[in-house]
Amino acid sequence: MLKEQNELWNPLPNMTLTDTSMFPPITLVLTPLRNSSGPRLKVKTLQDPFFSETTIVRPAPMFGFEDRLLHRLAGVTNIFTSNHMQERYWPVHAIDVGRALEIMLMEEWTTAQTFELYGPKNYSTKEISELVDREIIKKRRHINVPKAIMKPAAYWLNRLLWWPITSADEVEREFIDQQIDPTAKTFKDLGIEPTDLNTLTFHYLLGYRSSQYADLPPATERELREERKYLHVLDSQ
Repeated sequence: MLKEQNELWNPLPNMTLTDTSMFPPITLVLTPLRNSSGPRLKVKTLQDPFFSETTIVRPAPMFGFEDRLLHRLAGVTNIFTSNHMQERYWPVHAIDVGRALEIMLMEEWTTAQTFELYGPKNYSTKEISELVDREIIKKRRHINVPKAIMKPAAYWLNRLLWWPITSADEVEREFIDQQIDPTAKTFKDLGIEPTDLNTLTFHYLLGYRSSQYADLPPATERELREERKYLHVLDSQ
């Protein structure tokens, strides 16, 4: 059952599987912060203790096909932010999350457990934006608007426009870094090695390159080729 659309932290919808006749219930929620000033994260935090027989899954911001992370940064539309893209998190591959959910549906020991599913490396949105620009060989424009202006503007845009654009809560979450619960289980407990975002940007963003650059290798491979052009001499003294 599709419940609600996450706007920034998770590019994919929340899902709750409640057919207990076949599978244990699994609730896919946002990564909560107990001191969060955002209403959505507060609700997610408070609801966790009431799911005593439910497997709770807290994925980090996800990337993949049709996500709202890489594709949002690579698109031609100007990006408006309020925190200079400084929020930090561990982006996770949507495919890895799907594999983890499949294991949870089949393995009885995962019932009533809490899982934090996050990628192997911590990034800021600005760092991801730079990776995206390097991969698509274009420089996208990002405009920073003060929070005092952006938050009320986002509130009214969210109320007046019918298509998803932004919200006041999304602006608030730009100032909240992801925190990992050290007591929760992770990909390691499921025998899954999470994929680093940096290894898949070429795969997901190739379509944003212009035709003259379409045949070039991934950004990391190009950088290695450039590195080989130079002879490095180390002074041993």
